[in-house]
Amino acid sequence: MEAEMKNINEIKKSKYNIEISLNGNWVIYNTLKNSMLELNEEFYSYYKNNKIVSEKITQKFYEYGLWLDKDYDEIKELKMLYLRKIYSSDYLNLTIKTTNNCNFNCVYCYQDHLKTNLENDVILKIKNFIDKKVENDNIKYIFIHWFGGEPLINPQPIFDIENYILKKYKNIDLKSSMTTNGYLLNKKNIEKLKNTQINSFQITIDGNSDEHNKTRKTNQGENTYDKILKNIKNILEKSNFEILIRINVNKNNSDINKFLIQMEKNKLLNNNRISFHFNEAKKMDISYTNKDIFYQSVKEYSKDLLLIYNLLLNKKIKIPFYFTKGYNCEFDRLNTYLINTDGKFYRCSSSEKEEAFYLGDINSKGELFKNAKSFYNKMLRDPFESKKCFDCKVMPWCMGGCGFLKVKKINECIPEKYIINDLIKLYYKESKNEKNFKF
Repeated sequence: MEAEMKNINEIKKSKYNIEISLNGNWVIYNTLKNSMLELNEEFYSYYKNNKIVSEKITQKFYEYGLWLDKDYDEIKELKMLYLRKIYSSDYLNLTIKTTNNCNFNCVYCYQDHLKTNLENDVILKIKNFIDKKVENDNIKYIFIHWFGGEPLINPQPIFDIENYILKKYKNIDLKSSMTTNGYLLNKKNIEKLKNTQINSFQITIDGNSDEHNKTRKTNQGENTYDKILKNIKNILEKSNFEILIRINVNKNNSDINKFLIQMEKNKLLNNNRISFHFNEAKKMDISYTNKDIFYQSVKEYSKDLLLIYNLLLNKKIKIPFYFTKGYNCEFDRLNTYLINTDGKFYRCSSSEKEEAFYLGDINSKGELFKNAKSFYNKMLRDPFESKKCFDCKVMPWCMGGCGFLKVKKINECIPEKYIINDLIKLYYKESKNEKNFKF
């Protein structure tokens, strides 16, 4: 229906609008469209009362998803987005463990670090599996995330598998990345990795040097902070790789000001090739008993997360941005798997010790024999079945939460839910430096 033909009885507001009074105006944020509009009192009254005063204003409210036709069903839109995203089959996303071995002994790590590597027989099975998927699913994109353990303990499979794909499938877009503790990212290894499709590394630095060295030592008990920073600086100087620095936040390292000061001294702040990701530190078996270190709830953690984001904004560092992608996690999707060193497929990178998340195994021909129960549990999970989620304004962001935790009967919300109004204020302040949302 054309905007000029509408009347007040044909319009409703989106259930995903969040309204915030700020500096004498109103900021309206829509979590489904990831849109934000600043309104003065006059225009806010038009919006609030569904008052049509001009075609231009009406179109703007519709464009930003703030107004909808009265009979429009946003839940159906979100469901269609979810189904389209998770059942898309023109891509293949593999997290491949080159080894379970690790050179670190992190206090919160959930992995056993068995000294098992990805061997040639399993590498051949993976290649054959990729061949089968390309043949059957019309694959256009392949993304590989190299994982461990510490993947650089056994890097040869990276070159072997990537070169195989590049030579055989010229028309497929191959990209890759790596999660690494950064300790082995020395000059020699960086030069070698320039010959791969890797474009980014995720490296964990748990706060300032003192806090990091408490939780992330080598197996021999050596500190690791200085060497990791040295390697990061070399990467920035001698290559084009991007770096995501992950900080596992606990009660001891949540004051990140010292960390940022050290980053600044090393010229690692405000670099367009470095981004930051903050995650609540957890160890599933002790998190809620060790109250001195670990948060007792996501809500408790969210308070410190907000303090961190405020500090980032003051330092002119880009705040990590939550947005609607149609699913909670990449591992929710049909063609996304974790492959262990033994060739077994699992639901995600946190689940390889859990039989309930074992998805199947591949034979020598590359055929995946699915564990039907686990596979169906993954693909048929309904993020809309919970009324709590159904009615939540951040549903488009979290899409029902982590599927791994849901199976374990842990019903956690994302931390952003508890700080949503303050978070939008931060987004607004940040956007003022980039784009004018005022209307």
